[in-house]
Amino acid sequence: MKLSAKHTRSNPSHRSGYTLTEMAIVLGAVGIVLGAVWGVSSLVWKNYEQRNVMEQITTIAQNVRDYYDTSIGAMPTGGLTAEIAYNAGLIPSEMRISANNYKHALGGAFALVGAAGSLSFNMTLSDLSKADCINLLMQLPGRMSELGINAEGKDSSNNVSPDNMNVTTATGYCNGTSNNVYIEFKLKN
Repeated sequence: MKLSAKHTRSNPSHRSGYTLTEMAIVLGAVGIVLGAVWGVSSLVWKNYEQRNVMEQITTIAQNVRDYYDTSIGAMPTGGLTAEIAYNAGLIPSEMRISANNYKHALGGAFALVGAAGSLSFNMTLSDLSKADCINLLMQLPGRMSELGINAEGKDSSNNVSPDNMNVTTATGYCNGTSNNVYIEFKLKN
């Protein structure tokens, strides 16, 4: 009887599966693609939030102005607050967190105030990043004048922003990590 040991080597052309190197290359490529998609989607989301906050400001300004111009002519005896405006249907419902607690589209606190008998009212958008603050100050005057609304943006020191805001001036107003923008609106032109 003859015994023989037969040893065969696997032929590389007949193997199944992937090597670790191939898997690492594929995972690296997938990571790069996901990183690019994540970066683009975060920019799109940020632009959406900024457009949304401008729409909120515009909607509230037009609603308050139209309501008081046509019904009363000036702020009511008790003045105007965000809660009074909300109850009158002048503030979008998605901004209300709870009674007397409102947030704007960028996530910070929102306040609305009009003194009794006044012909103007103020909005305050708090907790804005430097970039969001600059963006709002640069867009507000032009956007409001397009709609025929007289609005002035102010920083936390009550400095009025000029109609033709530039990046340098806006950056000077928005020099903190958490910024506030104050906007004054006139009820009548």
